[in-house]
Amino acid sequence: MRTRLLSGVLCVCGKTIVPQRLTGPQLSFNFTVRKLFEGGNEMLRRKKFLRGVALLILTFFTFSMMCAAGSSTCSNGLDSTEITRDVIGKDSRINVATSDLKKMPYSAICALLIKDTNGNEYGGTGFLVKANNSSKLLLTAAHNVQISGKTIASVKVYPGGMDSGLESANMIAKYVPPEYSSGKYDYDWAIVKLDKDLSSSCGAFAMRQGIIANEQVAIAGFGKNTPKGRMARDEGPISSAQISKDSNQFGYKIDTSAGDSGAPVIKYYMGQYVAIGVHNNSGNANFFGGENRGVSFYPAFYNKVNSYS
Repeated sequence: MRTRLLSGVLCVCGKTIVPQRLTGPQLSFNFTVRKLFEGGNEMLRRKKFLRGVALLILTFFTFSMMCAAGSSTCSNGLDSTEITRDVIGKDSRINVATSDLKKMPYSAICALLIKDTNGNEYGGTGFLVKANNSSKLLLTAAHNVQISGKTIASVKVYPGGMDSGLESANMIAKYVPPEYSSGKYDYDWAIVKLDKDLSSSCGAFAMRQGIIANEQVAIAGFGKNTPKGRMARDEGPISSAQISKDSNQFGYKIDTSAGDSGAPVIKYYMGQYVAIGVHNNSGNANFFGGENRGVSFYPAFYNKVNSYS
């Protein structure tokens, strides 16, 4: 998902899902489940006990949601009423070291600063890619560069992040698949053509087709610390090689959040860093045992990148 910047504060465009951690005053529940009745039918006591526990759990989650929605800011300065958290369990992301931002694979992962014609600013992630016909291509999520009801005026691309010291570039053209519309994640990808070749100094990802279940992969992007902050990364297994029949999406147990959309799903393969897909949505990450999701390099996608110029 993209993020939106207003008056120097990063806000997230998208539906609200409860943050994994509450900021500000912490809630604590200290309760004792008491015996509901002395004597009586054992089955009745058991049913009432379970009903009471279920009510307590429901109350806890409802109260947590109210407190999270009522908090004005989170620890990273984001408006919590608009945050979409795609963290599975405990947030295990770590910041990429400053010394690594000028090295592959991180130097080829870019912070995107997106502006529309009304002056609104948004943030996202993209990555430089090796292609047959051009050395000036970047891949990202379609919803970063095609926003419903908005006209994109510019996209500024910062390899390694805005503070990496690497040369930046600008979007001069883009391609979004005609099948894409908001929420159609099978087609939520885009090709961005840049005004200069960044790959010679920053490197670029090769594309690998084929998703292998349980394979360890990684994602690095600008969701945790906002596009104007440090890149963060996490790794985990492929949990779904294909989320459903005829789908181009696959799932993984890796923590992400709004702003990471467009990041590469990375594998070190045959002596080089390759991208096996583009991260673009949270799937069902906010449920127990959930996963985040991306779109694979299915044939039409893969061929379009290599033929685009």
